[in-house]
Amino acid sequence: MKLPHESGIEVEVKCTCPVWFQTNNLSADIVQPDDIGAHINVGRTYNNMNMSTEAEEAYMKALHLFPPIIPGRSYTARIAPNHLNVYLNLATLMVKNDSRLHEADKMLQTAVSMRPDYVQGYINRGDIMVKLGRMKEAIEIYKTALKYEPDNADVYYNLGVVSLELKDPNAARVYFETALQHDPDHWQSLYNSAIMIQEHGNANDWPELERRLQHLEKKNPTDPKIYFTMGMLDMDRKDYISAEKHIKKCLQYEPTFRSALFNLALMLVNNLNKPLEALPYLNTLLQNYPDHTKGMMLLGDINVNVQKDLISADKHFKRVVELEPDNIQANHNLCVVMVERGDLFGAEKCLTKVYNMAPNENFTKLAFVEKDI
Repeated sequence: MKLPHESGIEVEVKCTCPVWFQTNNLSADIVQPDDIGAHINVGRTYNNMNMSTEAEEAYMKALHLFPPIIPGRSYTARIAPNHLNVYLNLATLMVKNDSRLHEADKMLQTAVSMRPDYVQGYINRGDIMVKLGRMKEAIEIYKTALKYEPDNADVYYNLGVVSLELKDPNAARVYFETALQHDPDHWQSLYNSAIMIQEHGNANDWPELERRLQHLEKKNPTDPKIYFTMGMLDMDRKDYISAEKHIKKCLQYEPTFRSALFNLALMLVNNLNKPLEALPYLNTLLQNYPDHTKGMMLLGDINVNVQKDLISADKHFKRVVELEPDNIQANHNLCVVMVERGDLFGAEKCLTKVYNMAPNENFTKLAFVEKDI
């Protein structure tokens, strides 16, 4: 799970100097060997050059210059907050390797023990707990951060994300809304709260959902997820013309957006009566996601009902059955293909098999494929 705040202090800098020039001149940054800030700057430079080993060595040199840790003693007056970033930067390097997550956590524990108000240390510790699957511990750590920065929107957002992981959408919604109270432009909270409103399906909330989506669009007009969600809202409103426009705009920015490809094709077939226009979207979907069974089912439906291409339909339905042997609809649709071919004996055997699989089902036609969101 990717959290929205920056998990480190590193700043990406594009450097046009050749690597040999940069590395040979790093020593110029260190005027005095006991300059903590200079070692941190060298580490940051190495990190920006993707030289993680050298960056870690530089950060460790800075770390060794810190005063010794005395249990129970606060270092608030002696350690500059920006110097504590060496712990943060080391932890950021370590978490790239899952086997070092506990080591990274110890780094951050040390940092917050030296300065209990070091909020970024708590945030990054919470992120590590999430990676370790220790969600309840992550919540407690994020809540500790809020004791020092009760208006930190990123922390409320992270609490919302963890609440979703714990299957508590009500708590998640409260955290997202609280984040927005402190930062009305907090993009991730705006987006996730919009998704939750759309999925809730309450028509009374649609005006607020539309307002949030429009706000997101102004902030980031090239984000495909915004237009997809707009399209899904349009579909809920049964405004299929507008939905088609928004989902196509989504695909302009991300041509392989899985759910956009499928739902646009589904809408073209079911709601706009333009099944042949769905074909290029389904072909793109299956080229990029070859095991997308709902896409294969919809394509097979078009093969049978519109194109009368029984060979292709048979291929698609058989592939679904290979992937999902218990898929009743795919097995039934294979029987329909046999009927269309005039193979009544084979169809009878096929339908008997389907009946034994689902004796309470009443199949009369190819069923529409449900939404895949």
